[in-house]
Amino acid sequence: MAKKQNTSSLRIGRVILFFLYAFGSIILPVMLGLLGVFLVPQPEPYLVRQDMLGNINQALQADRVQTLNIPVPPGGASSETGQQYQGYHAFWDDGSSALVVPVAGTDGAESRQILQALRSRFSYQSSTTSSGQTRLTLRDERGQVLLFIAGPLVFAVQAADRQAIENRITALPVLFPNPEAVERTQALWDMLPILGLVLLAYLVLQLFLWPRMASWAAKVPPSVDTPVPVEELQQRIMGINEMDLPFQVRASRWGKKLIIEHRYADAKWAGIMETQGLTAISRIIVQLPKKGNRVRSLDTSRTIRWSAGVSGSSKARLGGAMSAAFFRGITFTQFHGGMVYGLMVQDGQPVLGSQSWRFSRKEMKDPLVQIITQSGYEFYPVITFWRLING
Repeated sequence: MAKKQNTSSLRIGRVILFFLYAFGSIILPVMLGLLGVFLVPQPEPYLVRQDMLGNINQALQADRVQTLNIPVPPGGASSETGQQYQGYHAFWDDGSSALVVPVAGTDGAESRQILQALRSRFSYQSSTTSSGQTRLTLRDERGQVLLFIAGPLVFAVQAADRQAIENRITALPVLFPNPEAVERTQALWDMLPILGLVLLAYLVLQLFLWPRMASWAAKVPPSVDTPVPVEELQQRIMGINEMDLPFQVRASRWGKKLIIEHRYADAKWAGIMETQGLTAISRIIVQLPKKGNRVRSLDTSRTIRWSAGVSGSSKARLGGAMSAAFFRGITFTQFHGGMVYGLMVQDGQPVLGSQSWRFSRKEMKDPLVQIITQSGYEFYPVITFWRLING
């Protein structure tokens, strides 16, 4: 009994380790990508021509420029009080515009406060932030706004779409692309094929590791040292049919595997379940070894539900629904049940009846595992019988 408890505890520990590994293998590349985005300093995409800062009207070369005061309270919160900054609202005949606020000092916090103040002037339905730039999608199909800081200037460029904003920024004489940002972007594009190959290699590695880790977590070692002959093991598994259990064992079509299939209801109620719109089959496919003492097993389940009827009060309508689910792999635990009610024929007379049913894969698998391990074989669940993938 102590040995059985130790084996069970060890198996639970392996299952926990497998799920931790599965979670970690998914979250690791995501975290590395996020760290690359947020921790690596991103250069400003645009630089300012310092010789043009003395005359903003000339620096913008707009068709029309308005001067206005921008209230910026401490912290950038929306308020009518606070420090006033002089801004320039430039308009062009193509419908684009730019709100520009010069900052006297070099304090980045001050520029970010102004940026938040400019953001609060727009009514938008969504926003995204990337590489220090915030893009707003305005309500009522009024276009987009790009907010960013370039040196001592804070910009809010508005146009019909993303491309129109890029065209307007490119046409501003006061700005020019940051060579460092351009080089970094080009380097990233040059590295994309290498990064793609690394990601592909990582996915291929996980393709081999995940099935083996899952099998390692779910396997059960033999409880005796000397295995019985394979023929005797097969006879013992087939002996399940002689027990009062809600499943049966049969050989596969080519006789190379054994199939343990759960019967969801007695045969006399099978018609009710089908009439009520339920077809459900759960199986364990067992592959006996040609050599060694490892018995591989594969869990499968298939459930199909459907319904049909007439609906509508004024005008009858015929309607229906159907859903299907299929699983193939390793099941650590599974339980479900239900009740069906319908009409059956008994002794030539129609009889209304109901049948409740339940299914626990543990109740189906435990007798099989006991037979295999007590016969000197290892129970080894797999997601595929292909040895290259699952060992």
